[in-house]
Amino acid sequence: MPALQEAAEKSNDLEVKRRAADLVRVIEARLAAEKLHRVAEELHPPTRISLVYQNAVVADVLKDLSARTGVPFQLQVPAERKGGVLQKLVTVRLERQPLWQAIDHVLAVCGLRQAEPASLPENMDELPQVFSIEEGALPAGRVCYNGVARVRRLTGLGVKKPAAHALADEPIPLEICLEPRRFVECQVPKSVEIRLLDNQRRPFKTTSYLQPDKFPEPPRPGVLLNPNHPPIVPRDPGWRVLMTLRVEKAALDKAACLDGRIELRVHAQEELVIDNLAQAPRQLYGECNRLQVELIKVSTTDRRTTVVLAERTQALPSHIAQVLAKPEWLRNNVPWLAAGQVRLFDAQGDPCPFVGSQDMGRQEGNTTVYQKSATFTMPGTAKPARLVITGHRRLALLLVAFRFSLTSS
Repeated sequence: MPALQEAAEKSNDLEVKRRAADLVRVIEARLAAEKLHRVAEELHPPTRISLVYQNAVVADVLKDLSARTGVPFQLQVPAERKGGVLQKLVTVRLERQPLWQAIDHVLAVCGLRQAEPASLPENMDELPQVFSIEEGALPAGRVCYNGVARVRRLTGLGVKKPAAHALADEPIPLEICLEPRRFVECQVPKSVEIRLLDNQRRPFKTTSYLQPDKFPEPPRPGVLLNPNHPPIVPRDPGWRVLMTLRVEKAALDKAACLDGRIELRVHAQEELVIDNLAQAPRQLYGECNRLQVELIKVSTTDRRTTVVLAERTQALPSHIAQVLAKPEWLRNNVPWLAAGQVRLFDAQGDPCPFVGSQDMGRQEGNTTVYQKSATFTMPGTAKPARLVITGHRRLALLLVAFRFSLTSS
């Protein structure tokens, strides 16, 4: 890279200088995209799925996959073919694959893909929170994955252009799917950066914006709509979001690649289960950068069980803070236990009545240690068996990056 940069700046050969500059732009764009992907995974690492299906019928595979991921599937096939599709035998094995890649892989083995919506609803509150599937293979280049998010470029939709809008633009419908059990979108998405690239991956100037769901007032001629303006009707939260990116048509016709970043404000939640609580090792449970707590102590006296938990949170690493450069992201480091819920169940699966808790926090350098002591009543001869820790929904920001080729079919 340093040699290319030097050639691009100092070479006396104009052709060498031009080609070196083109390569530098391509490499820098690729490195920037990889950096954003790493940041997204560090802040919100995807749930990883391991599974084995051996000569399993598709109906059972879809049922189990939905139970594992929280994604509700809706099969869209003709009635006369439904039985044959659901009774097909498949074999697949996956080890710790990110949730959305795992879903698409299993569906592909089943001969299925996500169905294309017929149209965009006028009101996003009416958007079905289901994952519709049909027979066929997923078209290449239409889906990209970014941490907990799956971004799909939709085609064939009858998207209406906003009335009285003077810009000669082209609609590009996008769908973002989040992990249903962890995130729900709660505000209108906002574009952070949208770029069009030519065949040499060189960006060129264009105008683009995200179209809101509804327009509070007719736009004035020649004035771009404010993509941050709230819609008339408040949105119901959902893990599946549709939006329309509008790009200047003249520039889009010359582009080979579209990439960008979209900011989503979401409510995040996590859940952690510790089974066989009385014999469970006193250690860390959960995953780094998600809900991770240390089981400190479990004691039972006079039909009361007290569980002591601790959570450690650190300031954002400098390489992440530099990329985000937004104070709102720092709220992602609020301890889950601070607003979380701790529930205890006995061996029969019945909940143990909650008595109360004592919370305490202390600072150790750049690390905050938050400790929660929760006490429960044990009915009769019941014994503590299963501890469920839920990190309640809190506001978080997801920075979703994507890149699509515009030359592929």
